Amino acid sequence: MSTTETNTESNPTNSTLKKAILIVFAIAAVIFVCIKLYNNRKIDSLDGFWESRGKEHYVAYVHGDTMDIFWFEDRAETRVASWYSGFRISGHFTPPDPGFNNYAWDLIYDYNRTSANFVESGIVWHASQNLSFETDPLEFRFEYKDGKIIRYYDDGGTEVFYPSSREHLEVDMQVAIYDMQHEISQLAVPLEVGTVKELPLADGSTNTLLFVEVTNPNIFRINDPEMLFYDQPGDAVMGECTFGCYIDAAYHAVLVTVNNTRCDLDAPHSDLLYSEYGITVPDLGVGTPVKAADSEVRPGTVDVNVHSDAYTEPEVFKIAVVFYKEGEIVGGGYDYFTLDRPDMTIPVPILTELTDYDDYDIFIY
Repeated sequence: MSTTETNTESNPTNSTLKKAILIVFAIAAVIFVCIKLYNNRKIDSLDGFWESRGKEHYVAYVHGDTMDIFWFEDRAETRVASWYSGFRISGHFTPPDPGFNNYAWDLIYDYNRTSANFVESGIVWHASQNLSFETDPLEFRFEYKDGKIIRYYDDGGTEVFYPSSREHLEVDMQVAIYDMQHEISQLAVPLEVGTVKELPLADGSTNTLLFVEVTNPNIFRINDPEMLFYDQPGDAVMGECTFGCYIDAAYHAVLVTVNNTRCDLDAPHSDLLYSEYGITVPDLGVGTPVKAADSEVRPGTVDVNVHSDAYTEPEVFKIAVVFYKEGEIVGGGYDYFTLDRPDMTIPVPILTELTDYDDYDIFIY
């Protein structure tokens, strides 16, 4: 009997261990091959939830040509994190044709979708006109590879999203809001300016009160708009007027305080820009929850009794008054007030000289 045969027969454990190791390696190789085959399999769609596994908790939802990415402050997903640049994005892309295993795309940022906020009192949408009518949109680079979606950052970093096996209810709700607001946003168009009427202020200062006609009123409520005056279309800006108050864009008159030395009202061309407009989705067309019950005009002031059936907590509103004589605007004023109870009396200052009038409107927002 040889020495080799003797060692083999006398060490059966070594032989069993070698076989076990070979079997483990074989199983690992099969698993590796299966994973590679699975990751490189051809799929027909990217639709569904994708989830990061890193320190930061991101959830992406792809449906059709739309991709929404949310950052959560915890993995319980009890609350979508507040907006931080780069943490929450939404946009559109060209989806791949069915039957692919690798695909790269640029996500075109959609400001109207991403700007949504969900609050207890309702769904409020705020978007910037400059952003809504963006001509040079942001793009984010993504790639589907090896069964994962990879986001590429400008600084060279990446974020990897893996297919998620669970539902994400908070994401589902937010995406539904985004979809609705994206549809509404298609109605958004820049406001068109008609006549601009200028009235001097009663205090004798060089400031004036402008009443700007909006020729295409719509459902969008205008916050802090801005008027630009041009010598000719495309030429340099001659003057700039920042609005001190506004009236709902469904009406024609918009109030603005302006310094005469900065604006040339004889300029033949002007644009009415607005830095922000908002829609309360559930109350579309309903208007403000605060109404003017009645009012009394006194020298220099209009005392307006306001009422709200929906009062829950203190909230700041703007109130404006416009006076007419035979249909022509002859004066007006505006102010801010905090509604801290359902019924209040608000003294609104009349900012212009007012000698005669036959009608007036009160606007609250």
